[in-house]
Amino acid sequence: MSSYEDWLGTALKNCSLKEIPYKEFSHKKRIKKGGFGIVFKVKCKSLGEVAIKEVDYTDENESRNTFINELKQHSRAKHPRIIQFFGVAIDRDEEINYLVLEYANSGNLRQYLQKFKPKWPEKIRHTIQVAEGMCYLHSINIIHCDLKIMTGHVNEAGYDQYFGRSDSTCII
Repeated sequence: MSSYEDWLGTALKNCSLKEIPYKEFSHKKRIKKGGFGIVFKVKCKSLGEVAIKEVDYTDENESRNTFINELKQHSRAKHPRIIQFFGVAIDRDEEINYLVLEYANSGNLRQYLQKFKPKWPEKIRHTIQVAEGMCYLHSINIIHCDLKIMTGHVNEAGYDQYFGRSDSTCII
């Protein structure tokens, strides 16, 4: 058993991480692919619509370290301006691990601004919300590392939320 599997098993056993059974997911639809891996929108029996993030395993050791780091950081970050982290799902047949996250159903901030063309007061409100999220992350010693209009997401209530990439080189 690798140190990664040891760490994940210990974290799940000690309840610092919640495992969501992979069999709870249905209607898997790919919504984004980036340098980090692939994000899917799925229906989860216990949570409703969620996003699951699969880390790209082209470099297995680096990817596992990235996955562990993201798990640790997501489990610490709890704030209305941060995408909610629900836990981890493991597809044991395919040997793929996923982060299970809140699904921001209004798309990224860029899409939202292009679609709704808000006036300046609303643009300022979005800017303040982004700043609130970043201030919170900085208060827990996390730097976002990929802050841009396409990494911010807007939930159904119209609030901006962030997290995204924040690898170990980005911790204060």
